[in-house]
Formats: sequence, structure tokens, C-alpha cells
Amino acid sequence: MSKNTLTRRRFIAGMAGAVTCSLGRQVYGEELPTLSSDDPMAIALAYAADAKDVDTGKNPTYKPGNDCSNCLQFKDVDSEGFGKCALFPGKKVRSKAWCKAWVSG
Repeated sequence: MSKNTLTRRRFIAGMAGAVTCSLGRQVYGEELPTLSSDDPMAIALAYAADAKDVDTGKNPTYKPGNDCSNCLQFKDVDSEGFGKCALFPGKKVRSKAWCKAWVSG
């Protein structure tokens, strides 16, 4: 087998390295980009940067008072009101935002 052949073992090792580098960037304090409303995942989950702007006609599950700050998937809020969401890895999210995946925390 040549050294240029992609094997399952090489693929997994490469992916593990990529994930480690990505996590290292977050752990060592590099600034995460803010989630954009035009991000494909944000669009799919009806993300609103401000929960007050949620279209209740299109999102009947939204209830006033629900926002990222009280969602089970949101953590590590900083002094500027941004945190990390399990659904948007590698991006920071406003604590006053909302999406369809909101879960009571």
C-alpha cells in the first residue's frame, strides 16, 4: 500500500487532529465569530438574533421570555452577553437570541 493511499486509520487520525486544533482554538481564547442570521444552520432553525423579533406566526413554539440565556443548550456566557450553543459549534451566540431548538433549561 502506498503512503498516498487514504485508509480509514489515516482518515480518523486526520479528523481527530482537525477537531483537536478546533477545540484548542476555543480553549486558548481565540475569539469565536458571531453567528450570522444568514448561516445555513441558523436559517434552518429560524434563528433570531433578538428573541423579540421572532415571527410567532411562523414559529408557534416561541413563548415570550424564551431566549438562549435560559436554553439548556447554551453555556459559557461572557461579559458581553454572548455564549456557546451546542447547535452552533465554533460560533458565539447572543444570550438574547432564540431558535426553534430552544429547550427548557
